Amino acid sequence: MKILYVVSGTGLQGGATKSFFAMADGVAAAGHEIRIVAPDGNGVTVAARERGWEVLVVPYRFATLPALSTGKDKVLFLPRLLKSLIVNRKARKVVERYVEEYRPDIIHDNTSVTDIGHYAAEHIGAIHVTHVREYGWKDFRLLNPGLKKRLKYSKAALIAITEDLKKLRGKFLPEAKKSTIYNGVVSAEMIRYKSDKSPYFLYAGRVQHAKGVSDLIAAYIKYCDEVVAEGKTPLRLIMAGSLKHEPKLCSHLQTQLQKAGYNKNVDWLGEITGVDKYMEQAAATVIPSYREGFGRVMPEAMAAGSLCIGRNTGGTAEQLENGRKITGRDIALSFCNDSDSGVGRLASLLQQVDTAYRAGELTREGGEYHRMIKDAQTTISRLYLREEVGRKVLDFYSTLLR
Repeated sequence: MKILYVVSGTGLQGGATKSFFAMADGVAAAGHEIRIVAPDGNGVTVAARERGWEVLVVPYRFATLPALSTGKDKVLFLPRLLKSLIVNRKARKVVERYVEEYRPDIIHDNTSVTDIGHYAAEHIGAIHVTHVREYGWKDFRLLNPGLKKRLKYSKAALIAITEDLKKLRGKFLPEAKKSTIYNGVVSAEMIRYKSDKSPYFLYAGRVQHAKGVSDLIAAYIKYCDEVVAEGKTPLRLIMAGSLKHEPKLCSHLQTQLQKAGYNKNVDWLGEITGVDKYMEQAAATVIPSYREGFGRVMPEAMAAGSLCIGRNTGGTAEQLENGRKITGRDIALSFCNDSDSGVGRLASLLQQVDTAYRAGELTREGGEYHRMIKDAQTTISRLYLREEVGRKVLDFYSTLLR
């Protein structure tokens, strides 16, 4: 089988990229030929070539409408839109000529925000798979008006990373042409547990509004106020993730902490490698995102033996529900999606973990939190192993080809 993958970006730390390599490595290990189309020669391109895969580098952009968040965005909307249309049209022509020679059996866009693969598949009459990893507007404020048309292509198919995304985007496709395949997050040997926890909460991910960091900081300040009033020293908060996406938001959050007197309680590490080591030792890992498509951080943290606190929405909610179905119990602490009451609930959960940590209950074998962590790891071993995702994708390809 010959598969051409189209990636939307080449950064190596994003969830879509990690999930892509978990899938593609499995496909290649089964003896199938992989080639990739990438928008530049960085990150993914380098890693793919190191694996011996051929990569076609051609500049292109998202097939989404430009942002309209600020006054500047509104002024530049049309110029940005025209620029994207021109760049993408040129890229499409290059890729169409490429597939005329390569003739892949499957052309697979790794996310739903690019359309290069669709036009290439349409050009040669090949099967096209859209991998839906995002809600669009609800998580990244991206409007994707062409997606509906692409999914109506006669040889279109869809892989969604949650059942909720499949229902949302798979309305135009028969059941045989759509599948829910959860991301391959960790290998079986990566599931571990250490009882030696350290006095901090962990946030791992980009520091941006969609990730719910404003609520996290507000809840942490509220938690600190309550703990200090009791004469105790608050557990620290470690923020491990890129600060470059919304620098004004980062500055605003740091100012809030400074005004409250807790700026020295928070460590802003930026984008780092080895975040799993911080997960191993955290009192709890917090996932406050407003709407994750899937949310790799939670199962990554669970695999590392961390207690998790997640917002009960989107992909996070589906993971929590999967855990209940498999184990019959909650596999993490959770709070609601409403911002105001959500902040209060999250602050309460931070204090709950704080109390358990000081009392030695957080890691007591057979205790509530220890069982929660172990149940979470049982769920991961059933649903989110890297070893399984490639096989599941290949099974779906075979169905489409038949």
